[in-house]
Amino acid sequence: MSRQIGTPFDDTSNTIFVTADAVWIGGQTAGTLAGETSSGGLYGFVQKYTLGGTLLCTDQFGTSGDETVTGIKVDETTPDSVYVTGDTTGVLGTSSLGDSDIYVRKYDSDCNSQWTTQFGTDGTDTAGTNIGLTPDGSGIFTSGITDSALPGEVNIGGTDLFVQKLNTDGSLDCNTQFGTLGIESGGLVLNSP
Repeated sequence: MSRQIGTPFDDTSNTIFVTADAVWIGGQTAGTLAGETSSGGLYGFVQKYTLGGTLLCTDQFGTSGDETVTGIKVDETTPDSVYVTGDTTGVLGTSSLGDSDIYVRKYDSDCNSQWTTQFGTDGTDTAGTNIGLTPDGSGIFTSGITDSALPGEVNIGGTDLFVQKLNTDGSLDCNTQFGTLGIESGGLVLNSP
């Protein structure tokens, strides 16, 4: 099966997650996907397809800034728990903290956003390329890089790596930031089956 989707503008699919009965994709678009609205800028999107390629639902979202979707994870033990992470230069959560922040969104199985948590520093924060769950589904792990310091942490130098654990309501459980005097890059979080 193959499916081509998009707009007349730049569209990027960054992440995919396949379950027993669906395919979830996420990315960003400079246009407007079918049935959605936008007012310019770069918008994040999440789509769910059947295994045969039929579109089931879409959520295109954004702010006056730019949004990306870099990771998606479905908690297959709880069908209405789909988690997405990415970057924003606007306000998706309660407030913008710096040049670029990271967000986590929870969706139900019909692409309806349940909550959004936005976090970061007073600098530039970039989301990693995945999002993970604890084996029992009680925690969400995100990662990325920052050129400043997360709450309770210290910037070592250049850009540092970080890992954060969120509770399933989007609240912060804990975080750690680490690096060298140089520039670190990375940000992949995997979870065990």
